[in-house]
Amino acid sequence: MFPRHPIARTRQKGFYKKSRFPDGLQIDDVVDIKSLGLLPVGVASYWYEGVFRNHHIQPEIVTTSGAAWRFLEADRADIYFEEEDVGWFDIARILGDYAPERYATTGPVLSENMFVLFSRSHPEGVMLRDAFDAFMETPKGRDLCKQWDMCERAVKNHP
Repeated sequence: MFPRHPIARTRQKGFYKKSRFPDGLQIDDVVDIKSLGLLPVGVASYWYEGVFRNHHIQPEIVTTSGAAWRFLEADRADIYFEEEDVGWFDIARILGDYAPERYATTGPVLSENMFVLFSRSHPEGVMLRDAFDAFMETPKGRDLCKQWDMCERAVKNHP
């Protein structure tokens, strides 16, 4: 069960090397890479795999995000789509502390709210969800959601 209040918002962006595209990349949708002739690298079973298949985009598919970053770093692909915060963290973790300086991102190609998920089968699942929502509507809860940049984004009972 989903609460009314999201805790975060994902921002899926395309990461690319500045040296390969010094003027940047204007991409608003994953399928834009097709008209630009870009070769994406992706991780098997990630959200974009179906998009690639449906639009006849032939990506390089690897099994881990670490492998995807190494493909990009070795210039074996042009772009890798990842959640923005995760991407910046992974670049430094996988490629080294100075690696982020070599990369840039597109604008968001997908953005969705993220929620705490409460179990339907837990005997107190409904009570826990309702308590979470009630807390988020208090001054302390609103202070907390400001840290997440999610205030005023309450939604119905589904994402």
